[in-house]
Amino acid sequence: SVGSRRRAPRCADHALPMPCLTSTPHLRASGHGSREFGAPRYWPAGQQRYSGRRTAVFFPPLSLSYTKAVAKAADVSINEILYSSVSGMIKRYVHHRGGPSTRTEQLRVLLPVAFPEAAVGGADPWDCLSNDWTFVSCALDTSSDAASARLHANARYLSVVRDSAHVAACYQFSQEGMPALPVKQQQELHRALFEEHALVFGNIPGPSEEVFVFGQQVRALQVVFQTLIPHVFALSLNGMIYMNMVADPDVLPEVETLPNFFIQELAELGLSFGVAGDPV
Repeated sequence: SVGSRRRAPRCADHALPMPCLTSTPHLRASGHGSREFGAPRYWPAGQQRYSGRRTAVFFPPLSLSYTKAVAKAADVSINEILYSSVSGMIKRYVHHRGGPSTRTEQLRVLLPVAFPEAAVGGADPWDCLSNDWTFVSCALDTSSDAASARLHANARYLSVVRDSAHVAACYQFSQEGMPALPVKQQQELHRALFEEHALVFGNIPGPSEEVFVFGQQVRALQVVFQTLIPHVFALSLNGMIYMNMVADPDVLPEVETLPNFFIQELAELGLSFGVAGDPV
């Protein structure tokens, strides 16, 4: 069920609304800053085909201090800066591909919201993350002309989700309601959930200091998800933000151009709020 740690998605021979991703896909290099996954899967029902083609595009490491400065100047959170920069990235990409430069458009985005375990003995709550989360739907403004206007709109959308009982309701349903439904109905709800959204956006604040594994410093960290719809994920580590986007290259041609559009949007936000420096 979506977001439930109590009941993991089942991998079976019958058709599921989203692919079972526990198997290791074929992986090959696809140019600088990207990887391509290829493992076609066919649903027995014949009504839905998951191509298996996914390109993971890695963004240049972003400056956490710069992003914090923009967030402080705009009086918003870092998450709101990143979320809104995705909206500007999409708008710039559409224009680059010959789409309309201005359009009344509001997309829906799936946000994975995590629930940390209770901190014990004064531990940092962010050291208590577990596989306990739920999906929450949120609007994404891509119609406003200016980056600052998009930021204000998207910050408002996120605040509506944050300040309402929506998150708690989604979590309760994923924990109690979804597992109680017949498997077929769970599948239909999963399918509808992804069909009604343009992408998944996730952001987790990571360690603010150096991290060592087996005596070696971890210099970069990427978390890559393959899902039916595009997936954007950001993770901070030691003063930098590491991001990637996974998408079907047949659905989003020139997917490798998206990181540059994201950086352009972030830089425009900096200029709009008087923040000097380089986003990367």
